[in-house]
Amino acid sequence: MRRIAVAVVIATLILASVGCGGNEGAQPAGGTAGGEAPAPPPGAAPAAEAPAEDRSATETVSFEPFPNSAEMTPDAISSRLKARQPMIVFFFEKAQKTSNDQRAEIDAVVKKYRGLIDLVAFDVSSTTAKGTEQTEAAKQLSRLINTLGVTFTPYVIIVDEAGTMTWRARGPVDKALLEREVLRATN
Repeated sequence: MRRIAVAVVIATLILASVGCGGNEGAQPAGGTAGGEAPAPPPGAAPAAEAPAEDRSATETVSFEPFPNSAEMTPDAISSRLKARQPMIVFFFEKAQKTSNDQRAEIDAVVKKYRGLIDLVAFDVSSTTAKGTEQTEAAKQLSRLINTLGVTFTPYVIIVDEAGTMTWRARGPVDKALLEREVLRATN
């Protein structure tokens, strides 16, 4: 039995060395004789494609504390931060269909997880009035929007019980993703 195994190993080594050796049929450096690129060896993995551009609406979150100062943070947020209540902060425009659709998704998640997370929503169209027409609350909201970098609606921020922003998204977000992020912020 040993002789058969040894014979098989020796035959394999001989066949492998014959396939690798010799200059017969060698191609010039730089490719094949016809100028074509050499074919990949059989069983080789295909060339990796370039990664697709990330077009998600989710922003990178650096887990920073939610801004909490009297001149920019509305009482609805300050009281929840003080009570250590996780919340979804939602910036929208009531005349925008996308914002209305997003609100329906958020309401479904908040209803499902009632007691674990609160919703605080702000209509950013109230901050567009200029001069003396703008109320103090609208000015406060405008300062918060500028500090957070909200430039697009709908805009969602999830804040955990420690007052840390754990997730941000601009544009529409589906219910499943919202649920996942709510569970992450409330556990």
